[in-house]
Amino acid sequence: MVMGTPQEPVRLAVVGLGTVAQLVYLPLLARRRDLFRLVAVCDRSPRAVATIGDQWSVPHHRRLETVEEVAACEEIDAVLLLTSGSHGQAARVLTEAGIAVLCEKPLAFTREEAEQLKGSDRLHLGYMKQLDPAVETAAVDLREVGSLRSVEITVLHPSLERQLTHLGRSPQTWPPPATVANTDAELRTIALGPAGATTLGSIYTDVLLGSVIHELSVLRATVGPLATVDAVSEWAGDVGRSLVLTGQLPGDARVDIGWHLMPDYPAYREQVRVHGERGSIEFEFPSPYLLHAPTTYQLTTAEGEGHRQLHRTSHREAFERQLERFHAVALGLSAPPSGAVEGLEDIITCQSAMAVLAAQQGVTIGGEAAL
Repeated sequence: MVMGTPQEPVRLAVVGLGTVAQLVYLPLLARRRDLFRLVAVCDRSPRAVATIGDQWSVPHHRRLETVEEVAACEEIDAVLLLTSGSHGQAARVLTEAGIAVLCEKPLAFTREEAEQLKGSDRLHLGYMKQLDPAVETAAVDLREVGSLRSVEITVLHPSLERQLTHLGRSPQTWPPPATVANTDAELRTIALGPAGATTLGSIYTDVLLGSVIHELSVLRATVGPLATVDAVSEWAGDVGRSLVLTGQLPGDARVDIGWHLMPDYPAYREQVRVHGERGSIEFEFPSPYLLHAPTTYQLTTAEGEGHRQLHRTSHREAFERQLERFHAVALGLSAPPSGAVEGLEDIITCQSAMAVLAAQQGVTIGGEAAL
C-alpha cells in the first residue's frame, strides 16, 4: 500500500459509524484534513454506510460492509476501528493486511485475541485520556509530591442522552446485527466460563472493559499499572449501577476506583486524586463528548509554613491529539503510546477483578479468568 508523507494526508477508512464516529471522530476529521483523507466507510448497516457515505461524498465502490472488504482495498492506508464489542478479530484482519489501525477500547474481550495482536507495531489503542495534557503534566509532577500513598478515581456517569443534551440532537443509530451479539456472548464465555458469563458478563464487558479500562490507562500513564486487585464490589441503585475496585500499585500505594452510572446525574465527571507524602495532584475530565472542554489540573505542595497551589487548565482536545499521534504511527514515524501489550495487560486486570467479584458473590468463575 502507498503511504502518505508528513505533508500529505493519509488515506483513511472509518469502520463503525455509530455514536463515537458521528460525534467525535468525523467532526475532528472534518477539521484535520491535513492529517487524513476519508476515502472509505464501513458498517454492517447499509443505511449507515449510505448516510455517512453521502455526507462525505465517498465513492460507492468504497462504501463497504465488512472488515475483509476494507483489508482487501488497496486505496486504504489506515483505519479508525470504532465498532462495538470486541475488536480483536477485526484488528487482526486489518493489521495482517498491513493497515495501520486506531482501535477504540476495548481491544478485545479475551487474552487469546489480544495475544494474537502483540506483534502489531502499528496498532494504536484508543486510550485518548493518556494524551490529555493534564495526564502528561501529572506524570512529570509526581516528583513534587513524594512517595505515593493513595490514588482515588471517581467517575460519575450520566446516561448518554444526558451527556448529549448540549447538542440538541441525538446521533443516528443502527442496531448491530445479531451475529455480533452472538460472537460477543461466545467471547464472554471464553473469558469467564459459562456461569461467570451468564451472571457477570455485562459487568465485565460493559463496565470494566467498556469504561473502567480508561481509568486503568490513566493509572499506567501517571503512576504505573495496578499490581493487584484486592476487592471489588458492585451494586444497583434505583436506576443505574455502581462498581468500586480497590487495588495496589507496585509499591505500597493503594488505588480506589469508583464508577457510578447514574442516568439522571447532571453532568459527566471524572476526578483523579493522587496523594503523596509531600503533596497532591488533582485533575478532572469533562464529558468526552464535549470536544475541547477544559481538563482542570491542580498541584498542591508545601511552601514554607503554608502551602502552594498551582492551577492549570487545558483546552487541548485529547481525541485530536490522538489523531495527530496516529498520523505519525500510520506513517511509521512514531510508536503507538498504547498497543496490544497494554490492551492485554488491561484484559488480565479486568479478568482478575471479575475473579475477585465472582468469589465474593459465590459465582463459579471459569475460562481465562480462572487461570
